[in-house]
Amino acid sequence: MRWVFFVIALSGLSCRSYINEMKQAYNKRQEILQVFKNVSVFRDQRNNYIFLHTYNNSKQNQYIFSANQNEYSFERDSILFSPDGILNIVSEGDPSYKKQLNERIKFYLKKMDSLNISDVSSDFISQGITLKIYMKSKAILLYVVDPKNVINQEWVNYLKSMKKFDDNWYYSGQDK
Repeated sequence: MRWVFFVIALSGLSCRSYINEMKQAYNKRQEILQVFKNVSVFRDQRNNYIFLHTYNNSKQNQYIFSANQNEYSFERDSILFSPDGILNIVSEGDPSYKKQLNERIKFYLKKMDSLNISDVSSDFISQGITLKIYMKSKAILLYVVDPKNVINQEWVNYLKSMKKFDDNWYYSGQDK
């Protein structure tokens, strides 16, 4: 019987934990939108690589960094638009290009870690989902500018299954 109470208490704590994590991020929503609009930052499963994408309409720039502890090294990029005004960096030909990119990824990761965010994605803008935020607890936070613009039925159903902080911010304890 003690185990039953222990399991119930533990599941209640984990649920409360992800909700608190979500509320913390939601309370910083304006800052999150300023920093991560048109940006995706993903870490690979083993945290060996960081992938940074920026978006300009349908064009996407990709930057790849290797990670070792808290040190990041720019590896390569794939540029479809220049200059990259989202990152506010100079062109690839500038000698400080790699340094600027390394500083920018450190900035993003520090901001994400301070909010318990594991990954951020702007990949779903064309589907009407402005930002999809993956929390370290595996919970999901979505920002949708206008839910009427979400027309893909799978996304519509996903939004309906989620809880809401307000008309634009949705959350769930797990991804679809």
